[in-house]
Amino acid sequence: MHDAARPLITSREIERVFAAARKHGAAALAAPITDALKLADVNRRVIGSIGRQNVFAMQTPQIFRRELLIQAYEQVSKDSLIVTDEVSTIEQIGGKVVIVPAEDHNFKITFASDLPVAEFILKQRALASKLRPAAV
Repeated sequence: MHDAARPLITSREIERVFAAARKHGAAALAAPITDALKLADVNRRVIGSIGRQNVFAMQTPQIFRRELLIQAYEQVSKDSLIVTDEVSTIEQIGGKVVIVPAEDHNFKITFASDLPVAEFILKQRALASKLRPAAV
């Protein structure tokens, strides 16, 4: 699965996730969290911190063995569960998904203000590829 709202995906990232999914049965691209994370009460007062060393923001692609995904969808439907993505669907049946840490920008285009940032990244990639020496 890949989310069309993430147009910055690179072929290298897709290949890395695909290789991990072939090996483990399920894999997803994810970005390590770099921000400090805080828990808040109902009044939005900080009540604690969340360690970020093993926390990731899920992205796409998310790649699974077909049979595993079908089984997960059937169970989620049978139990009338609400899930946020295919990874959480696999989690519901006790499946394991390997995280492939993102190595490049792959953020979701959500707001109009995201478009100039995406455009800048794409221009930088194009410039970098022009400057890269040709393979011999």
